[in-house]
Amino acid sequence: MTVTVNARPLNIWLATTGETLPCDGEDIRLWRTGMVARHMAAAGHRVTWWTSDFIHTAKRHRFGRDTTIDRGDGIRIELLHSCGYTRHVGLRRLVDHNQVARSFRRRCPGLPRPDVAIICYPTIELAAACAQHCNRLGVPCAIDVRDAWPDIFLEACPRPLRTVGRIALRPYQRLARSTLLKGDALISLTEPFLTWALTKAGRARNEFDTVIPMSYDPPTENALGAHFDEGLFPGFRPGIDFGICLFCTFGRQYDILTVLNAACRLEEGNGPRVHWFLCGDGESLTAIRDAAKGLSTVHLPGWMDRTKMGQVMSASDAGLAPYHPERNFSGNIPNKPVEYLSHGLPVISCLGGVLNDLLTKKAIGFPYAARDAESLVEAVRRLIAARPDQENMRRRASNVYRESFHPDIVMRMHSDFIVRLAKGGRAGSRQGSGP
Repeated sequence: MTVTVNARPLNIWLATTGETLPCDGEDIRLWRTGMVARHMAAAGHRVTWWTSDFIHTAKRHRFGRDTTIDRGDGIRIELLHSCGYTRHVGLRRLVDHNQVARSFRRRCPGLPRPDVAIICYPTIELAAACAQHCNRLGVPCAIDVRDAWPDIFLEACPRPLRTVGRIALRPYQRLARSTLLKGDALISLTEPFLTWALTKAGRARNEFDTVIPMSYDPPTENALGAHFDEGLFPGFRPGIDFGICLFCTFGRQYDILTVLNAACRLEEGNGPRVHWFLCGDGESLTAIRDAAKGLSTVHLPGWMDRTKMGQVMSASDAGLAPYHPERNFSGNIPNKPVEYLSHGLPVISCLGGVLNDLLTKKAIGFPYAARDAESLVEAVRRLIAARPDQENMRRRASNVYRESFHPDIVMRMHSDFIVRLAKGGRAGSRQGSGP
């Protein structure tokens, strides 16, 4: 049944960059915005999804120009052209983000006024442009805060340069505050991250501010039941050896060096063989492959489609979340742990805070100290010692996923929130929201 406001379907705008799109292939996994778009369109609403034509993970353009894709399923995708970039960090990426925002400003007046907008933050530039447009039209909008921009850039800055970094980031800090203030509501993945966003905005919590966790589509029967291709990981014996998996775009946010050091120590010791399935691509992959030479238990097969990912997780004993302990992750529950829980995998993680509390309280994971290879080795040894309880641990992990992160739960939260905001939001009424 379609939930409507004033007896009509909603015209919903979604804005984000960097996510997989429904038009990107056959066996693809939709992320947060894509899942919301699919769910709201299936409920009878009209969805316009503003996003970049540039694919962040692959570092290439989809079409190389502004493009509209009307899928005929209630989802209209507006691709915004930009110059693109080759590195995660650099001046060209900043230019790219500004071009995406300019493209949005140029094209948005040509579309019908939305009833409500959900705007992903970051990027700051597109979020600012979309929120400003909504404020001008009196359209209720929410800022979905995913990352702690621009604070994470200061954390990545060497300590001797922090003062210079603070000065350089002042324009972005001002833009961050004004953008967050333009939202009728702030959404985030956890309470600590919502608190960060409210503090950055400089305002108190209101009736619309809310926490909506990450979600992940449940594994298909094909992924769960398909035969595992043992030739993919030479030397690995399912059910005898231990498999630990990671799926990511290799970049600065993942501490792979500590993983390789732990793998080296475990290869030199006694006990069951521990294999590491480090799947994905990215700008750091070549350097990681060079560093992993000589380690027979480290496998770097490259990018995998969704079906093969599911097969690898089904053959694994745990999922790995080796994030660097930045503000971006330490107060959050990122998508990787949720991905593992959906397959009933315990999680090995170096993140403290909310994620560590969840893993410990529910007995579904093994924490280790960030950047400490010996601590990771000890966490793996605890995993090995817990093998008799493996089925119970998997059951607990699956239960946590179903109770807190399953799309049936999370998408209902999104739907209820969007309808409530469209009905009661008051865009443009926040003191100090700026022009």
